[in-house]
Amino acid sequence: MREPQSSVDLDVLRVRLQKMSDEELLQFGREMHSLVHRPTYDHRGKPSVLAFSIQFDEARQEWRRRKSGVSNQ
Repeated sequence: MREPQSSVDLDVLRVRLQKMSDEELLQFGREMHSLVHRPTYDHRGKPSVLAFSIQFDEARQEWRRRKSGVSNQ
């Protein structure tokens, strides 16, 4: 599993997701899901899941876009 970034560049993430095969996208979604539902904490002891949540939501949106047959291009 890749080390997740602390911030998310949505344009870069969307391009990356679009280039993934269905299996890669499903695996990425599973990884993000496990990270979102396994709380991590920052140096102050506060939950830090925002970047994971954003990436998980983007992966779900890409999956839905593919399965609905709608193209963003």
